[in-house]
Amino acid sequence: MKNNKVLPIVQGAMIVSIYGVLGIFNTYTGSVFDILISYVMLLPMIWYTYVYPFKYTFSLFISSAVVVFMSSQLLFWIFSIPTLSLGVTYGLLSKQKRRNLLIPLTMVSAIKNFISFFIFGSLLGLSVYIEGQQIYEYIISVVPFLGNIISVEVSFLLLWLLIFICEAYCVLKYGNLLIQRMVNKK
Repeated sequence: MKNNKVLPIVQGAMIVSIYGVLGIFNTYTGSVFDILISYVMLLPMIWYTYVYPFKYTFSLFISSAVVVFMSSQLLFWIFSIPTLSLGVTYGLLSKQKRRNLLIPLTMVSAIKNFISFFIFGSLLGLSVYIEGQQIYEYIISVVPFLGNIISVEVSFLLLWLLIFICEAYCVLKYGNLLIQRMVNKK
C-alpha cells in the first residue's frame, strides 16, 4: 500500500517551512543575509523541480511566496521569490537535458531583476539609476581615464548585463553541483 502522492506533498511542505524559518531568521538578523539566503533557497527549489513534475513545483512556488510574505520583510520577499524562479527554470531545463542553460537563465535573470529593482523597487522608493550613477562616479574616481571612454548610460547597461550574466552563471554552476550529486547517488 504505497501512496506516491504523499511524498511530494510532505517534501514540499518541509521546503516551505524551511523557507518560512529562513524568512524569520533574516528578519531577526536585521536583513544582513538577504541575498545569501535568497540563493540558499535556490537549492531546494532546484532539487524539487528536478525530481517532481511542474504542477507540484508550481504549488510549492506559490505556497513559498505566501509563507515568505507572511514570515519576513517585504524587501526580502521582493528579492527572494523572483530568485526562486531561477531555480524553477534551471530545474525544468535540466530535467529536459538542455545543453546550453546560460542563455535562458540570463533571460530569466534579466526579467527577475527588472521586476525586483524597477517595478517593486520604485514602489519602495529605490532608484536604480541613481545608484548606477554613484557606482559610475566611484569607478571614475578610481580610474579617471574611463570617463572619456564610457558614458554613464553605457556603464549602466554594461553593469546590468554583467549582473544578469554573472547571476545566471552562478545559478548554473550552483545547480550543476546539485544535479551531479543527485545523478551520482542513483
